[in-house]
Amino acid sequence: MDDQIYLVPGETAPDPPAGSRRRRPWTLVVLLAVAGAAVAVQHVRASGAHQRPVMAAAAAAPGSPVRPWPTGAGACGSPLELPQVTASPPTEPVAGTVAVPGARPALVDVGSGATVPITGLTLRPDQYASVVVRSGPANYLLVRSCRRRWLGSVLRTAPGARQRVVSGARPVFGLVGDDRGGVWAEAYTGTVRIDPEAAIGTTLVRLDRPGPPVVLPQSLSVLGVHGDQVVGIAVGSAESAVRNPLYRYDLSQHRASLLGQAYRATVSRGVVFWTEAPCSATGPCQVHSYDLDSGAGQVVGYHLPLGTSVGGAVLSPDRRRLAFPLERELADPAYRSSSPENPADLVVLDRTSGELEPVPGIELAPGEPPVVLGFSTDSRWLIVGLATGDGTDLYSWRTGLSLPQATPQPRIPRLTGPTEPRPTSG
Repeated sequence: MDDQIYLVPGETAPDPPAGSRRRRPWTLVVLLAVAGAAVAVQHVRASGAHQRPVMAAAAAAPGSPVRPWPTGAGACGSPLELPQVTASPPTEPVAGTVAVPGARPALVDVGSGATVPITGLTLRPDQYASVVVRSGPANYLLVRSCRRRWLGSVLRTAPGARQRVVSGARPVFGLVGDDRGGVWAEAYTGTVRIDPEAAIGTTLVRLDRPGPPVVLPQSLSVLGVHGDQVVGIAVGSAESAVRNPLYRYDLSQHRASLLGQAYRATVSRGVVFWTEAPCSATGPCQVHSYDLDSGAGQVVGYHLPLGTSVGGAVLSPDRRRLAFPLERELADPAYRSSSPENPADLVVLDRTSGELEPVPGIELAPGEPPVVLGFSTDSRWLIVGLATGDGTDLYSWRTGLSLPQATPQPRIPRLTGPTEPRPTSG
């Protein structure tokens, strides 16, 4: 597969109940800011030496109002809380092209910002691509309509060919690709006449080559696919509030094997990562990994901040570094958000040294992960795409830079965020 960038579509959380957004007393704000500073200094090397802490949000000045989090319009006009970024103009060249989804999907050069429309693609004004997966010269897009946002279809485009629907008549809700070039549609199992509540599970449909559909066990929620192996969480277990069984499912043998119990898990470049519980202050955080190609498993203890998990992580091509959003333990005292979650930082974990390095200048809105997250082919640069409401801004960062580099404009107009607009309070 020639594309080395993983796409991470944004998701949003529902609004809190009406009346829950009360202004915090300023004495409490000050205490939270002090506590936030204490949490931030927990970032240390596995050897015990101190390392650079993740940036803690500065407290608002006494007497100044707590501001609403900046917002924009997301998919189909739904509210979208925006990231807050401080970046610098590019001073170093960065090679790589990423596929950006949205109302006008395109291929964007990270270094120059040059945009190439996806060949042969045509969307109606009420349609947008929520996911784009590249496989060789072909592009696969999960296309949704504002009229029925939970339901999608997969289009395939390639140079010299017209776009065509490759998901058939099946109602599709997801699109998954791996670094081997495989592309799968996640379709509802059973008859879906009105909404997904009528579905009874997930059926995987291979799109990049002929193959029979595979009906997965009803409780398996797919995290990723690598070759003929599916990694998923068994949802709905008795311990679902804390952790769930993590399985590897062999598509050729139709057999599942238990990898462990996971609080959060992710699959990247054929390796599964998970923690069994949020990291705590009682000792090193145990990060599990399992190589789907070799079958080798490993558990490594890292000194990580409170609450750390590895959900939404991506692995560098040299397999040395792991990048992921790290939700803060405390809310940003300068802003109030409609999401019950806290803002997040982007961090990069060196799997050899144990050092956890923050990406400076980027504060992710609560519940809004990057639209694009991945590494350059030489593993040197982290590539980040953030939704702006009317487009996507791209950034590149490497160890040693005080701020990320902003990819030159133009922006790529797009609709991003949830497949359903957030419900309004009251």
